[in-house]
Amino acid sequence: MDQATHKNLSALLLINPNSRQGQDAIECAKENLTRRGFKVMVPTFESPGEFSTLIEKHAKEIDLVVIGGGDGSVRSGIAGLLKTKLPLGVIPLGTANNFARNLGIVGDVEVACDVLVEGEEKIVDVAEVNGFYFLNVAGLGLSTDVNQTVPKEFKRTWGVIAYIVWAFKTWSKSRAHHVWITCDGKKKKVRTHQLTICNGRFFGNGLTIAPEAEITDGKLDLISLESRTLLHGIGHLIKFIFGTTAKRDGFVRLSGEELEIRTSKPKDIDTDGEILTQTPAVFKVHRSALRVIALKIAVPPAEATV
Repeated sequence: MDQATHKNLSALLLINPNSRQGQDAIECAKENLTRRGFKVMVPTFESPGEFSTLIEKHAKEIDLVVIGGGDGSVRSGIAGLLKTKLPLGVIPLGTANNFARNLGIVGDVEVACDVLVEGEEKIVDVAEVNGFYFLNVAGLGLSTDVNQTVPKEFKRTWGVIAYIVWAFKTWSKSRAHHVWITCDGKKKKVRTHQLTICNGRFFGNGLTIAPEAEITDGKLDLISLESRTLLHGIGHLIKFIFGTTAKRDGFVRLSGEELEIRTSKPKDIDTDGEILTQTPAVFKVHRSALRVIALKIAVPPAEATV
């Protein structure tokens, strides 16, 4: 956003007051935005489920929506943002913050507010599965099991390490299942432990699953993790976690604008870390649908390492 034009812009600030940083984060963000010349509106609400309604309600009074939280909080505002066409600024306050990473935003509240002043507007894609929007990745199989069972305190304390440890712990009990895929009209059957559909490149807690995926390319990238033995599976899981899946045995990769996924029995699907729907599922991408404020000349930070 041009530094000369942000003065006196009205920003709707949406931060879940019940989150772990809660009211302290709201006050910190409001102070930082006000100091940079924004007029800040902080509505009263009970949960992020109200974000889209609030965005639509105040659309004529504001110039910008600022959402503070993790990927789930940002996802909660997508419907309202798409309807109103308002630009989005992100303050990463969650555990993973993968969408913020795709915008080149890492760091604390002050750093994120600097991006709102010094950054540039980009138009990015939004993914959808069975009527639910998501921004980063959706998956079924191992990732769903991990998201359902990893202890919150363990995740909060250890971050990316928690996801990796729990993935290996869960892998020993993981069973492959058959999935029928239709990608832009082309059909394929796979036997997979993990199926991941990517709009962005990050998953977990900043791990790079699909280095070539871009939130501006108008496509979804699918990665299927396949293994016949436990030993091979461990090796493939390591490659999967650290994004080294390109042209490797043990992986199926597809790319397209629309994907249909079917399984013999309904399987839960996690979208940006939240389980919202099941198979059968239809995935599609809304090209250039969302206005965002990103780091100027954004270069995604290096993936997490251990």
